[in-house]
Amino acid sequence: MQRSVDPAHLQMLFESFGSKDDRQFVRAAEAMIERELAANNHGYANALRLALKDRSSMSSVPSGVRELNVLPRDRRSGEDLLWFVEPTGGLSDLILSSQTTGALARFLTEQRVRLKLSAHGLEPINRLMFWGPPGNGKSATASAIGFELGLPVATVRLDSLISSYLGDTASHLNRVFTRATLTPMVLFFDEVDSIAKHRDDPRDVGELKRVVNALLQQIDRALNSQSIFIAASNHQHMLDPAIWRRFDAVIEFALPTESQRSSLLERLFRDVKVQGSLKAAAAAGKALSFAELERVARTALKTMVIEDRKSVSAASLTKDIRQYRDNQYKARRPTGRDNER
Repeated sequence: MQRSVDPAHLQMLFESFGSKDDRQFVRAAEAMIERELAANNHGYANALRLALKDRSSMSSVPSGVRELNVLPRDRRSGEDLLWFVEPTGGLSDLILSSQTTGALARFLTEQRVRLKLSAHGLEPINRLMFWGPPGNGKSATASAIGFELGLPVATVRLDSLISSYLGDTASHLNRVFTRATLTPMVLFFDEVDSIAKHRDDPRDVGELKRVVNALLQQIDRALNSQSIFIAASNHQHMLDPAIWRRFDAVIEFALPTESQRSSLLERLFRDVKVQGSLKAAAAAGKALSFAELERVARTALKTMVIEDRKSVSAASLTKDIRQYRDNQYKARRPTGRDNER
């Protein structure tokens, strides 16, 4: 990784240290951090920011710098609006379709040549919409993007964000996006359809329109940010049409194909002896998500341990997958009473 230190900033840093000018010191340090961010050296920039953090207790440090370490909270309940997680693996650890992988590769390429694009007056993709059935890798991919770019991943806590008090939800959105503007991160809105519903909903009393308008404004604000904004929806048909136009890339996360189901099972059982072929088990998992298939597979692994067995029966696994699939189908199928309405 090539450093992009500006000699002028370095000189200012030394001069301010010698003269004990804390304000100038922080300005020079922040300028160096911004330069590293522009060069897409996110990990190094975050390390520099953490090193600068200890100086935030000084009264002479600008308030904007001191606030970098303060999580946005609900002013009434005091609950955090963001939940930070540490990314543990990259995109190579995920099983995704070639179309999804290609779209993500393009996004990462643009992020990694941010400085080159900026020199030509261009901005890299930084607003992504993930859509598709639950359990197919949207949250895991958001985390993997953080890992790839050396950025922390912050998931918006919708239970805290959405308030029954008039105007509080829009205020919460502003605080969340302000934090993302000050500190580069992957800002992840899971189940964004809960706050971005179609504004023509006849049941709305007016607050929904205000929240959607506020969200649209904040997404526009994120365009030139160093942060990555990702929204995910399991019910894309509920989203307001204007939401879709705010994103640089819309990426589908579909149910796994039989080939992808085979790859997942082989990965899950790679350290375990399997009696028989997993091919039938993969075929039986049709219409199941990655998460559902993994749930059944891990249950089989736990059963093997509990019963002190040395292997997993592929035939039993296939039976378990079929049973799980049939139970899910029954649970989701409309009842006769529903059909009568």
